[in-house]
Order: sequence, then C-alpha cells, then structure tokens
Amino acid sequence: MCRATSVVVLATGICTYLTIQAVAVEICPILIDGRLDDTGWKQALVWTTGDRRITEDRFTCRVAYDETFVYLAADVADHDVRGTHASPAGEVFKDDAIEFFFEVDRARAKDRTPRTFEYGFSPAGGYSNVTGKGTGDGSHYPGYVWPPSFKSKIDLKIVLKPDTTLNDAGDRDQGFIVEARIPWSEWGVKGADMIGRSMGFNVIKICRPEQQPPTEVPLSLAPGLTFADNHNPSLWRNLTLFHHSRLKPPNREHIQRAISAAFKPDQRIVGTHYFYWYRWPDQHFWDDPDWTDDALQDHVAKPETVSFDSPAWHERQLRDVMSAGIDFILPVYWGAPDNYLKEGIAFSVLGLPPMIEALDKIAKEGKTPPKVGLFYDSSTLLTGVRGLGEPGNVLDLTTDHGKDVFCRTIRDFFCMIPPRYWAMLEGKPIVVLYGTFGAKHDQSTIDSTTRRFEQESGCRPYIIRNADWKCRTDAVTSWGAALSGPQIIGPSRPGAIVQIGPGYNDRAVPGRTTPVRQRDDGGFYQASWHQAVKSARNIVIVETWNELHEGTDVCESREYGRKYIDLTARYARAFKQALPLPPFDYEPSDLSKTDRGRQYTNAKEVSYEPAQERGIYHLPALEDGRGKIVDVAGRKALQSMPNNASSGRYLYFAVADPYVFNTKGAVEFAIEYLDAGRGQFQVQYDSRDIDATLLGAYKDAAPVALTDTGAWKTATIRPVHPRLANRQNDGADFRLAVLAADLTIRRIVLRKLD
Repeated sequence: MCRATSVVVLATGICTYLTIQAVAVEICPILIDGRLDDTGWKQALVWTTGDRRITEDRFTCRVAYDETFVYLAADVADHDVRGTHASPAGEVFKDDAIEFFFEVDRARAKDRTPRTFEYGFSPAGGYSNVTGKGTGDGSHYPGYVWPPSFKSKIDLKIVLKPDTTLNDAGDRDQGFIVEARIPWSEWGVKGADMIGRSMGFNVIKICRPEQQPPTEVPLSLAPGLTFADNHNPSLWRNLTLFHHSRLKPPNREHIQRAISAAFKPDQRIVGTHYFYWYRWPDQHFWDDPDWTDDALQDHVAKPETVSFDSPAWHERQLRDVMSAGIDFILPVYWGAPDNYLKEGIAFSVLGLPPMIEALDKIAKEGKTPPKVGLFYDSSTLLTGVRGLGEPGNVLDLTTDHGKDVFCRTIRDFFCMIPPRYWAMLEGKPIVVLYGTFGAKHDQSTIDSTTRRFEQESGCRPYIIRNADWKCRTDAVTSWGAALSGPQIIGPSRPGAIVQIGPGYNDRAVPGRTTPVRQRDDGGFYQASWHQAVKSARNIVIVETWNELHEGTDVCESREYGRKYIDLTARYARAFKQALPLPPFDYEPSDLSKTDRGRQYTNAKEVSYEPAQERGIYHLPALEDGRGKIVDVAGRKALQSMPNNASSGRYLYFAVADPYVFNTKGAVEFAIEYLDAGRGQFQVQYDSRDIDATLLGAYKDAAPVALTDTGAWKTATIRPVHPRLANRQNDGADFRLAVLAADLTIRRIVLRKLD
C-alpha cells in the first residue's frame, strides 16, 4: 500500500460551483508491466468500441490518475498484428497502432495547438509523442511538429497477447496490450490543479494495411472521425477529473434564486423520466458481449451519435424535450455513494456534466431549458448493483448506514446540478423514488433525509414516493402507467400527480415475460392524456422520454419518428392552457375475442346462475374475486368472500363474445340479489369511457343500496357506453364491487337493447 491522493476520471463537464479540497486516500500503485491486473485499474473508467460486426476489431481503453501521473491502458483485439517501428519517436501510425489524444485546456480548437498531446503505440514496441503547432482554428491543419518536438518522460510497456506474432499473415493473432503512465508535468500542469478541469480526449485504433489515410475511418471513441479530421479536438470526447469527496452543497444564495423561480404549487407542469445510460456501442445497446443481440425494443436513427458523455447528444434530446412542451426531466440516477464509478452504473455521474453543458448552451441563447429533478432508481439499494456488501442483500434504510447512503444519493445528485436548473415545487427540489426493492424503511428514513438535506443546503427536497413506500412524503405516484394506464393515487390537490405512458413492450429483453401494451397508433397515449386531464391533477409525468428497452419512449425514434413528440406537445399545451381536448374514441388493437359460447350468438339474452351458466361465466380464479356457492332456502347462490389481494371484494364475470364483444350498442343488466345487511354494491363494467379507470376498463354504474330487508330483489342497470371487450382482470367484462360485509346473488341476466 502507498499513500497518495487518489483521483478518478469522469467524462465531460464540471459543476463550476463546487469547492475543491485535497483528500489523501491510500491506493495500490499501478505497475507498468503490461498485465492490467492492478487494483488501481479497477477504479479507472473503461471504454470499449469497435465494429460490432467484427469482434477482432475492438479495443478497450482505460484511464486513471493520481496527483503525479496520468495512467493509460489499451487492450487491443487484432487478428493480424502488423508493426515495424520499435523505437521512440517512430512513425507508429504506419503500423497497427493505438493512439491517445488529449487537449489539456479543453479549448475545443479546430486543429492541433501547443496544448494538445498525442501518444501513439505500436505492437512492435515503438511509441511517438506529438504536440501541436498551429492556430487552433483549422487553417494550418495538420500543423503539428514531426519528428516530436519534446522528449517525453513516459513509462510504458507493450506486450503481445498469447498466440500473437508480428507480421505473419498466416496465423490468427489475438492482439496486443499497452500500459503507460505520463507525468502531469509533461503537460505543464500540476495534477492537483487539474482536479475539476475538463480536457478533450479521444482514442483511435489503426489497422494496417487495411486502413489508409485520409479517407479511411479508424475505430474511434469519438464517433464518425476519419483520418482527415481526427486531429480536430472540437470533435473529441470530453474527459473531466472527478472525486466524490469534492462534492459540496451549492451556494445557498444560488438556491434562494432558484426558489424564487420555482414552479408554483398549483401550476400545471409536465415532466418525464430521462434515461441517459446509453453509450454507443458498449453500454445499454446489446445483451451479449459479441454485440449481436439487440436489447432495444425501439431504436434511435443514428445510434453512433448516442452517448451519455456527449454534450451534443444531450443537447439534441433537451431541445426535443422543449419541443414536446415538457417542463422538467427526471434523469434516471443509479449513483452509488462510495462506488460511483462501478462499471455499469458510472453513467450516473459521468453523464451529468455534459448534460449541464448542454443546458448552459441552450440557456446562453436566451431560451429556457427544462429543469432537472431526480429519478432515484432505487435498484442501487441492492448490494449487488452497488457493488458494496454481499450480493443478494438490500440496504436496511432504518439503520444509520442505510439512511446515510439514502441521503447522500439524493444530496450528491443535487451537488452535481447547478441550482439554476433545479426543478422545484414549494421551494424544494423534486425527488421521485422508484420502488423499494424490499428495502426495510420507515418514516425516519424520509425524515432524517429531509432534515440533513436542509441542514446542508438550506431547503428540503420535495419527495414523491412510489406507492409501495410505506411512509409520508410530499406526493405519491406509481410506476407502470405505460403498461397499465394512467396512475392516479389519492385525492386531487396542488402538487398531486398523474403518471401516463405511450405503451409497453419489453420482448427484446431476454427473460422478460411482461404483458405487452400496444400503442394503437398513439391511441393508448391519447386516451391516457384524456384521463390525466380529467383527473384534475396539476402535474403530469410522462413515462418515459427514452426507455428504449421497454418501448415506453416518446422521443424521436426509428419506429415512430417524431409522432410522440408532436402528440406530447399538443396535449401538454392544451393541459397547461386549460384548453378543451377533442373528443376521442379509443379503439384498442390488442382486444382478444374467444369462441366460447358460440351457441349464444343469436340469443335474446345470456344469464348466470350458480347451477347453470348460459353465456355469462363466473371467473373464480382471481385472488381479489373469491366467491363461494351457498344454499339459500334450498336454492344455490354465489356469495362474495374476503381475500388477501386487496381491501375490496369483487365477483368477476365474462360474457360470451359471440353474443356481445367490443360493442357500441346499449345493454341492460338484471341482477337478482339478497337484500341482507347494510351497504351497497355496484357494477363496474368495461366501457368506452376513456376517462374511467384504466381507460374505461372499469367504469362505475350507479350503486345499489342494501337495506337489510332479507328479501330477494332485482336491480336493473343500463351501462353508459359499454364496450365489454374482455379488458378486465382475467378477461372479465364486468365485476360486482361489494361495498358491504357480503353480497349474495342467484341470477344475472344481460340483454342487448338494439
């Protein structure tokens, strides 16, 4: 073990308001031996890129650093390794080579400058180091000095992989490995001073003799580069130095300014979940290491331009969010305190600075970019996801440690978002919690977090919990609107939420068996907007902007173009301006018709009795619809029963589809029931009223009162706009909702009236 200041790497951007302080951390040194098995590399960032069709043409690169050195590594796959340059200052670009590029001042120059540095490595053992000489405006391209104008103090090791021989086309090689370290002083800077600074960064792989400049396209981290423009730093990726201990609460004066510009409690606003975990081609695009199994249900038109560390990608998305009339985004955040750069979840911190850069660019144009809240994806409560603790466990949020992690996850996110962009309600930054994943919690989990957040920032968070959190928060919503329809929980009041989505299909994800919710050419989404507006909530959350795996996206896509952006804009404008919505008849495309009861096709009526079902069928398998057959005065009857699935009691029934299915006509129920006890019951039927529960699947008829006369009575009910298209649980067409101790029925008749 050695004593040093440990710093890790974060791609793009920086929160300019953070206070920088030195922190010494014990780390294991990185030995330059070409093995890449040091503990220090496990803390580095990792990129993999290449031609997804050719596994042999990929490379994986790593970057880490401390206050003295920058460390570079590359694992290069190459099936025919070529190289002849074995000495320093060699023209390694004429060999198979890997080249690292840095622009230390991140000036986004158009060509090489004295602040740009290139390090190239040949499998033959040679290397080159080049610094630029030019104006930086592109007029002197390439303008760099050759041979190298400075003597590098680089320490490096280049090794061939097993079964690899140089310049032998008769065998199949595995490739080569590069490991190096460069002193910060070589770039004229101090490592400690670079903390929080942003640099231009790119890596390319050259294959000879297959690739020849200037028209060929090398494999590059920055997409779309050719040999003609790979010396243009404005096209490179960003690389920003980051350490979580540097995160400090922002200036309270800035927060007070943000509070003055916060959303009003009763203001009508629209938000959306913003999934920024994509990076072409190595993150969230493929299910397998060979990049052959597409994990996405929906697709972007140009995937090679998509990356969470690209300000340009964020800018395109944010401008589209604005076009859709959306007021705030909820970035899906998997940040894990004490393990932020764990592979697979590091995007959470790596993607925020470039997003801020994009917001700044839009704001500098005098436009109002969307505000930013937090979508706390509580998957990180699972120890296996966080990479800390025994896999298979979940954090206990009633313990001091669990509360600390929970609070720091929220606090650290807002430390990385300037207050001017905070999405705030009642002067509080918005935090939306995903499900609990079974994590033990209680009211103290929330209370301790709000108190600590207020102590450190001067304001409390506005916490919106998922419905499975058993505690009090500012508001509540529920995930699943894209599949199940609008989620409307609790009474309508200022700050109340309705969550909607366009449809759901995760069949592209291996192992998933979730039902599919067809989009119906936008019908499901439009119907959801109608119900959202009728719910009288003043906050609509669209689920989601761009969750492409589950097909819940409304962003621009290859499948739908800008259709859902335009639909969102139309309905968001009407919602926020309280304009009337046009009439809309939602016709689902996924209705399932059966042949059961074919003999009732031309019947005058269908009926149910416990002893004989004539076109109306009781569905006893549903947990919340349990019933039992009882004997009442020598005649069989069906009686409701308590259940463990819900607080309500129901009796579900299906009607023979050959008799009536997806109707637009009028029907009439006649229900013979025992008037015993006090209370009431009502028919809840599948209807065409898209403003009713689940887009009309459960519409309430007028309740029938129980007055405890002990007599058998018949209730006649004429549903308004019935559909009866099997859209209730288990394919039911209607159910009896029991709002009493018990309900006993002995006959149901359904007649068509036209």
